[in-house]
Amino acid sequence: MDRISTSLAQQLGINTILLQQASLNETQQQISLGKRILKPSDDPAGSVRLLDLDQSISRIDQFQENVDYAKNRLSLSEGTLQSVTNSLQRVRELAVQGFNATNSASDKAAIAAEVYQRLDEIVALANSKDASGDYLYAGFKTQTQPFTGSAQTGVFEYQGDQGQRFLNIGENRTITDGNSGAEIFANISDGAGGVESAFASIYNLAKDLEANGTSATTHLAQLDRILGNVLDVRSQLGARLNVLDSQDETNQSLKLNIQTTKSEIEDLDIAEAISRFNVQIASLEAAQQAFLRVQNLSLFNQM
Repeated sequence: MDRISTSLAQQLGINTILLQQASLNETQQQISLGKRILKPSDDPAGSVRLLDLDQSISRIDQFQENVDYAKNRLSLSEGTLQSVTNSLQRVRELAVQGFNATNSASDKAAIAAEVYQRLDEIVALANSKDASGDYLYAGFKTQTQPFTGSAQTGVFEYQGDQGQRFLNIGENRTITDGNSGAEIFANISDGAGGVESAFASIYNLAKDLEANGTSATTHLAQLDRILGNVLDVRSQLGARLNVLDSQDETNQSLKLNIQTTKSEIEDLDIAEAISRFNVQIASLEAAQQAFLRVQNLSLFNQM
């Protein structure tokens, strides 16, 4: 019986020490990480809440990725269309200058040569790509060059489509990341119930100058329609960029609130934890000393 009692006492002593060590290790880990919940069993309800909050943060992070992507793409598009606007305004200046009655045929041919250069410049801008290598103005067909043709051929075709991608930028909120080339450059009203591409209009203007034409009125009116259309699209882009800035602030604020709530649930009370740690150290030392005393008594009884 003495041997059984001694063995039991030793086992109880070891179990007590192991439990104290486990508690001490857990508190030490909590202090190291600054978190009070290390595993679901520490706080089942809190752990479920934390999982929901983490999922909300993940959603916001995805929204923010879309916001950043749309901002970059729309900003690039706006800058590109600013360059298009500048080129169109120069073409208009050339048209006014070229159709002046004081110009000779050779003067007009020289002016037409610059119009052709500006035309190729605008076509190149209409075929711009974003940082990912996707065409800005091809609709859904982002890997297809939207426009073919040049001042040399005089034949221009749109190879994209009129699709617009919508991105989720917040809960129940989407935004389109661009406008199709057809909307901006291809389907421009000709003032007579039909449509004509901006490129064809500029090409025809240059051809008339080369032919020593004298009437600027059909051409200037069409250039104004082209410019007006581009400016309308730029206005849309500006409005979307404003929406993105606003949504960016909303997402950041919401994420901060969620992170604050998450912190309140999982963050450790450092002062309390250190106090508990010190108590656990003392308890472990006491358990170890008690075990040694039991060991010593057992050895004495065996002598």
